[in-house]
Amino acid sequence: MLNYTLVYSTEETLYVDYERRQRSPHRRRCIDGSITGCSKCVGYCNCSDHPGYLTDRLRREHHCLHKGCWYYVPKSKNAGGLVLTSAVYS
Repeated sequence: MLNYTLVYSTEETLYVDYERRQRSPHRRRCIDGSITGCSKCVGYCNCSDHPGYLTDRLRREHHCLHKGCWYYVPKSKNAGGLVLTSAVYS
């Protein structure tokens, strides 16, 4: 029998977690392989096919908001909603 434990995080905390994993404090690798400054990033894609940061242009090209993509994590200073970040099996 599997017991499921859901781990929740606020959207802001989730984005900050991705920021903390970066080696450079200001440079971010985007989903297309380019490198940009952190101020140009509007979100993060945690899809295993192309994980990375998104600029406004990349977010529009991939239709992240229009599709309501599950993998898109917005960069927001005032995020209040809860987001499922992982499922742990015990």
